[in-house]
Amino acid sequence: MAQICEELARTVGAAPDSCVIAWEGEPEPLVVFATGDTEAVLQAKAGTLVGVPAGSLFAGGARAARDLAAL
Repeated sequence: MAQICEELARTVGAAPDSCVIAWEGEPEPLVVFATGDTEAVLQAKAGTLVGVPAGSLFAGGARAARDLAAL
């Protein structure tokens, strides 16, 4: 997962007003990687997002994070 995130960070994460967020874990997914312009997109610095429940980033909560991870 770390390698994929690093590759995404070089492409998507470098674009203005975009960021890369990755999460894993059950039953409550936790953010394990964040980079890019997270302040513009999520109003939080990337370093402060690591370890945060991924569900807090979505209106649908933890279920939305799990559903997105399943795609």
